[in-house]
Amino acid sequence: MLWENVVLAWGALRANLLRTLLTLLGMVVGVAAVIAVVAIGRGGQAYIIGEISSLGSGMVWVEPNWSQVEDFEKPPSLKPEDLKAIAALPGVQEVSPLFLSSLEAASSEKSARVQVNGVGSGYDQVRNLTLQEGRFFNSGEVERQAPVVVLSQKVAQDLWPKEDPIGKTLWLQGKAYSVIGTLKGGSGLQASLGDASPKEVYIPYSSFQRQTGQQDIQAVFILPTSPSDVSSLLQDIQSILDARYGKNTFSVQSLDDILGAIRNVTNIMTLIVGAIAGIALLVGGIGIMNIMLVSVTERTREIGLRKAIGARRQDILWQFLTESVVVSSLGGIIGILLGAGVVSLVSRLTALPSLVTVGSVLLAFSFSALVGIIFGVYPAFRAAQLDPIEALRYE
Repeated sequence: MLWENVVLAWGALRANLLRTLLTLLGMVVGVAAVIAVVAIGRGGQAYIIGEISSLGSGMVWVEPNWSQVEDFEKPPSLKPEDLKAIAALPGVQEVSPLFLSSLEAASSEKSARVQVNGVGSGYDQVRNLTLQEGRFFNSGEVERQAPVVVLSQKVAQDLWPKEDPIGKTLWLQGKAYSVIGTLKGGSGLQASLGDASPKEVYIPYSSFQRQTGQQDIQAVFILPTSPSDVSSLLQDIQSILDARYGKNTFSVQSLDDILGAIRNVTNIMTLIVGAIAGIALLVGGIGIMNIMLVSVTERTREIGLRKAIGARRQDILWQFLTESVVVSSLGGIIGILLGAGVVSLVSRLTALPSLVTVGSVLLAFSFSALVGIIFGVYPAFRAAQLDPIEALRYE
C-alpha cells in the first residue's frame, strides 16, 4: 500500500515537473543552509579549540589583574619567592616565569628587532612548543646563566636565510648567545595572538635578568600534573597570592576556562544562525502546502472518480500526504548533498575542518520530512473530505 502511494505520488509530481522543481527549491535551500551552518559552526569551533589547545594542554598562568590597574599605573609583579611557593604546591609538574623585552638581535650579516622571552627550562613543555631543530635549554643552563638561545622560525629565516643557525652566535644588544635550537612556525606568545611567524627568541630567565637587570616577574606559566589537578591548583595559587598581595591583585586562569567559554559562545552562535537558516525550511513547507492545495483543486475530478469506484477517505488522505512527504524528503536529500558540497568547498578554501556529522544529516532530513507531513496534512485532509458527487461535477 505504501509503495503504491509512493509510485502514485511520483507519477503526479512528474506530471507537473516544473512546479515540482520550484516547490523542491524551498526545501533544498532550507536543508542546505542548516547543514552548512551547523557544519561550518562546528568546524570553526573545532579549529579555534585546536589552535588554543596547542598552546599548552591544561596550562595555568598567573598575570596581573589588569582590571585593577589604573591608567599609567605600574602593574604589580611577582617575586622569586612566589615562584618557589607555586612550584612547591601539589599537582604542579612544571613552572616557568616569563620576562619580556624588545631588543636588537644580530647575526654576522643581518639584524632585526625581536621580542626576547626570558623563561625557565620547562617553558617548552608548559607552552607545548615544538622544536624544528636542536634542543631547548635545561635547568643547569638556567642556574649558571648560560648564554644560550632558541629562535623562532621567523628569526632563524631572517638572520640566517641560507644557513643552519644551530651553533651560530646571536648578538642580543651586544651580548653573544649560542643558538642551540629553532622552533617550528606558529609557536610562541605572539603566535597565540594570531601571528603565525613571530619574531621572538627564548633565553634562560637568569641570563635575561643579568643582561637587562629586570627582576620583577611579569607572568608565571604552570603545567599541572594531570587535568584533574587544575581546579584545586587554581584555588591554591589564588589563595597564596591573595594572602601576599591582597584579593584579586593577580589573575589566575587556565586554558580550560577559555576553552569552555569559547565552546559556549560558538554553540550559542551556531544555534542562533541555525535557527535563522531553519526559517527557510518553514518557508519551504508553506510552499509545499500551497502547491498541494493547488493540486487538490486541479485533481478534484480525479478524487471524485477514485471515490466513486471505491476509494476510502483514508486512501485519498494517504495519497496526498505521501506526495507531500515525497516532495519534502526529495528536497531534503538534494539539500543535504548541496550543503555537504558547500561545506567541502569552504573547507578547501579555508583552514576550517569539514564537520558534516551523521547527526546533523539525520536531523536535517528528519526535519524536512516532518515539514512535509505537517504542511501536507491540511491539503490531504481537504482532498479526503471532498464529496464524490460534487467532485465529479467539478469543472
